[in-house]
Amino acid sequence: MDSAYELVKFIIDTDYSKLPESMIELAVKDILDSIGNMIGGCCDERIRKSEKIVCMLGSDPQCEIFPYQKKVSAPDSAFLMAQMINALDFDDTNERATCHLGAAILPAAITASRMRGNVSGEEFINAVAIGLELGSRLGQCALRRHSDRHMGGWDYLPLHGVFTSTAVICKIMKASKTLLHNALGIAYHQAAGNLICGGIEPSDSKLLGPGFAVRNGYYSYLFAAEGLTGSKSVFDEYNVSFMYQYHNGLKEGLTDGLGELYYAQSLGFKPYACCRGLHSYADAVLRIVKNYHIMPEEIIRIEYGPRLDSLDLYRTTKENLHPESKHAAQFSLPWIIACAAVRQSLGILEFEKEARDDPKLLECAAKCKCNETEGSDIPFAALPVRIITHRGT
Repeated sequence: MDSAYELVKFIIDTDYSKLPESMIELAVKDILDSIGNMIGGCCDERIRKSEKIVCMLGSDPQCEIFPYQKKVSAPDSAFLMAQMINALDFDDTNERATCHLGAAILPAAITASRMRGNVSGEEFINAVAIGLELGSRLGQCALRRHSDRHMGGWDYLPLHGVFTSTAVICKIMKASKTLLHNALGIAYHQAAGNLICGGIEPSDSKLLGPGFAVRNGYYSYLFAAEGLTGSKSVFDEYNVSFMYQYHNGLKEGLTDGLGELYYAQSLGFKPYACCRGLHSYADAVLRIVKNYHIMPEEIIRIEYGPRLDSLDLYRTTKENLHPESKHAAQFSLPWIIACAAVRQSLGILEFEKEARDDPKLLECAAKCKCNETEGSDIPFAALPVRIITHRGT
């Protein structure tokens, strides 16, 4: 029997009183983190363009677009808010699941709560916690078919976000197990999100991904609520696990300890506004320049070993040395190293145009060298970083 049956039971039967205190605390932190990212990303010009398209096509004024004062349909509101949360690339990350989660979950919870009305704080937190757990399990139990490609070629935020948003909406709307199961089957028919738009060929379509996921999650609920059916086999041998990337043994891990073990507890929050997989390098450079009081003009060369499954992020290409967009800068290790070495900061401003045209940062980025012979294919592995200065290494 497909894992969906056990997951549906867990989603519908789990209430606030059954959550461990640690999960309640984590869900609250994730809500706050996602709201902060939403406010920070709401003025991004790419979001404004998405909003323009939504309004041009026409949208029933059901829900406000937080934090705007404009109303659109619930699916469109969730679509735009998901993009806002992910715009700064500062949102939550579950390293073991290798994905962001809140960008698909919080907009689903907000819009569903507005549509239903009279949703308590406990109900809201409970739905978010369930969404975090489902997304964490889907990510952590995924074994990539193409292990030599960054993320196996898929972006887990939109790929899994359509399921987490569907689950959250159904939970808040008090759906039956049958309705939720149908909705997850419909969601499976819409699951998508490749990672070429991430660090391989950076483009705005990565920002659209979580919006597509949560909008489609809303449609999945609405169609199921009208009585349309979805496949009951969703996650196992010939379904998500087979079609996308996993091995055929996903089921055991996906439901192992369900309701007792919470995989979401490996969720964390970013210290830097860039790709989480590159943070260890920023940490190393910051530590070295601070401990040895290294000034930018002293640096001759900065050497590092890369993750071999995502070399495009590490190489000293023209695009990485002088990124043309915020998104490209957030996925360029030479740029991240330069910001750490010169500004000793990796906040929002380090990826804006003013910073990307800073001669000191450009000069430092050009001093980076990627040593592929020192690379590793282990995710988030601690790899060597050396700063060669006029004083030595």
